[in-house]
Amino acid sequence: MILIKKNRLSRTEISSIKKTVAELSKSIKDTQTVPSVEKGPDEPVDVPEVATAAEETTSSNHLLKQKVFTLVAKYRKDINEEDLPKVQSELKAFFDSQPRQPYYLLMDRRYEKEDKRLVIIGDTHCDYNSLAALFDKLSLSAYDYFDKATFIFLGDYLDRGNILFEYLMLLVGFKKLLGDRCIFMKGNHELIEYNEASGKLESMVRPADTCPTLNSYCGTDKEFLKKFADYFTNLPYYILLKTAKGTDLLVHGGIPRDAIMDKCTISHDTGEMLVAGDDRIREMALDNMIWADPRPDRFKLQGGGSRFEFGYEQFEQFVIANKIDHIFRSHEPVKNGVEAFYNNRLFTVFSTGGTKNPIAGYQEVENPVVAIMGIDGEVRFESLFFKKVTINKGYTVLNTVLYMEEDASAGFSLELDDLHLNNEFYVINQ
Repeated sequence: MILIKKNRLSRTEISSIKKTVAELSKSIKDTQTVPSVEKGPDEPVDVPEVATAAEETTSSNHLLKQKVFTLVAKYRKDINEEDLPKVQSELKAFFDSQPRQPYYLLMDRRYEKEDKRLVIIGDTHCDYNSLAALFDKLSLSAYDYFDKATFIFLGDYLDRGNILFEYLMLLVGFKKLLGDRCIFMKGNHELIEYNEASGKLESMVRPADTCPTLNSYCGTDKEFLKKFADYFTNLPYYILLKTAKGTDLLVHGGIPRDAIMDKCTISHDTGEMLVAGDDRIREMALDNMIWADPRPDRFKLQGGGSRFEFGYEQFEQFVIANKIDHIFRSHEPVKNGVEAFYNNRLFTVFSTGGTKNPIAGYQEVENPVVAIMGIDGEVRFESLFFKKVTINKGYTVLNTVLYMEEDASAGFSLELDDLHLNNEFYVINQ
């Protein structure tokens, strides 16, 4: 079920939001720790006021939000070639600090008592602007996403985009700030390996921009190249998510080919894929799940290679056998950032693009989108650049934080200039 709110903010309310953001920034500076002053023996000792738990939590929340602001601002500046040794060192330290991920994850959100939301992010493909816009936008919400929400990236971080190092440092920096509440999944563009003989990174997909760039600029640091390939190669393929509404599957592409579909099922107890036969069946199924594309018609091969299409019959067979209610995937660029299939039970979410975002590799995507799931399992889709998003059956889904369009023909209640957006990229400047 798609949750579509309908609310408009007045100009006064918009001004209030901007004022609140400015006051937040100022309050963080004003609440820095003041050095203590030693008292003389006869002077009264000041007894510090004890902050309430709510006040401490608020201060902590603001601090995390400010750290995200700082991170975005830091990497909006170009990383020069002389900065690369430090960048490589920081990335290696990050790779070393991360535990090796299993090929699957099980998330059970049914028993959470607090309002903890899930932000589902599709392909980002080295698109710094879209990622920064997401963080900027969520920072304006009354809900503190950075302190409460879990962020799940559906894969395809590499290739296509025109800015690599700034994007990587923003992505990794965000993961370091949020820890377990930021999850990276594997996409087909993370099929890379380090070739010991050549001493270079090699990509299993085309077009491939990231590996050649790293080979060119970081090729003398073989340890870095190895760690880079190892980390991105060993990300989880799928997440089984249990919500109040049922069980959802988060995956980069889709479902296994129908030739092996009946040989593997996903356990609801552990999340693991159980196979009839040897582990090669599992490897084939996982590989299929980062290449598959949904179509309204029947299953057919796409060029006879790794990428293939599945239809309604295959979808029904898979979700019934695995007791799955919805699938959220990315992998394909769609004009409005989101596309629904099979009676709103499968959604494509694409999170890179934008009509005035020249660094994105997908100019055909007018409105990159993320999905936001509430604790009750309800989902809404958010446009990163504050533009209209339309999916099938006449649904019109817009930004619920700042404005909401009541119907497809109505005018926007908020102009881009009212947010002091960067005119070239539509990125909010904090």
